[in-house]
Amino acid sequence: MEKNKMRNETFFKRQWKIAVMALLFIVLVASILYTTIPTIAYAKEVDFAENTIQRRIPTLNDDFDDSKVIVVLNQKNSKYNGVVRIEDFKIDVEKASLVNTQQTERLDRGDDSVTDAVKTGQAVVTDLFRVDNAKSSSLVRESEFFQILSIDLPIRGKEKVLEAIAELEKSEIVYSAEPDYRYETIDLWVPNDTNYATNQWGLTGTNGIQAANTWDMTRGLADIRVGLFETGAQQNHPDLNGRFLAPNFTLGNADHGTHVAGIVGAISNNNQGVAGVSQSNMMLLNRNSNDFVDSMARAANNNIWVINASYEYTSGGVIENHAVAIHNYQGLLVCAAGNSTADIDNATNRRYPAGYSAYTIPRKTFLGIETQPARPITNVITVGSID
Repeated sequence: MEKNKMRNETFFKRQWKIAVMALLFIVLVASILYTTIPTIAYAKEVDFAENTIQRRIPTLNDDFDDSKVIVVLNQKNSKYNGVVRIEDFKIDVEKASLVNTQQTERLDRGDDSVTDAVKTGQAVVTDLFRVDNAKSSSLVRESEFFQILSIDLPIRGKEKVLEAIAELEKSEIVYSAEPDYRYETIDLWVPNDTNYATNQWGLTGTNGIQAANTWDMTRGLADIRVGLFETGAQQNHPDLNGRFLAPNFTLGNADHGTHVAGIVGAISNNNQGVAGVSQSNMMLLNRNSNDFVDSMARAANNNIWVINASYEYTSGGVIENHAVAIHNYQGLLVCAAGNSTADIDNATNRRYPAGYSAYTIPRKTFLGIETQPARPITNVITVGSID
């Protein structure tokens, strides 16, 4: 009886070991297959499900160059060694070039391997992206464009372009192939104001803000309002007439306020004067110390969420009620850095209200109990000249 019991236990132990070993073997084989065989052969499928803008599908009705194909290689294959087989035509790889937003640089190989491959109907892309030092120094951010090629087709025709695209996209190293589309260019909107082109250097030129690029999309809306901290402005100026919202202050010299108001919102395209950055209406706000908080509140009550402050003061540092008013304002305060050459990031040279951009309203306590947490000011932008 005992012998049979021991024999049965031995048998079950042996079977258990066999089962465990078989299970481990199955797991091992499955893991090997999983790592060596793709679960899905994606070929040239690209998942655009999460993109709101879908990839453009070329047709013969599109306007594109009938002798070029723009090829984007997969990022990991940008410097691959391999051959793309083309059945219906030959690709002149010697004319392949980087497509660069700044410039196009032709790449030539020093050996005959590319020419030989072209003769056999194959395009060899081995080390195509090697550029000598002289060319490298002339390219802008070249490494980011290594994977984009412009390929010239020896046989012209829009049908040939589409055939080439279909053939190229069969390759596992090609992310996409597209025609070289032609686009109709539209001139940027430029106002006809007499002093715009010659005297408004801040809007145009090397150091200008290139306002025309924005105007081509939008020229602003009158219902977008801007507040100006000033001592006054010439409200009946022909280039500002109708631009000001009531009530306005006229407390002192209007020269500076008129100048700033013209930069912000002078009437554009009226054959006179200058062009304002936007077509916004403006409200003059009193910048005197005792009216600062009231002016901030008045701006908010009139739905003015951008205020320009082209002035500065250095009277002993922070005015705490100004800091709190700026912090509580839900809009943006744009401040001039000032006309001095001092480094205003240095605390000893700080100017205000620009200096509030680096200020945190201090934490307050009473009898060891916090009554006011620290509050950084995050809605101030300081602007300085780049000349």
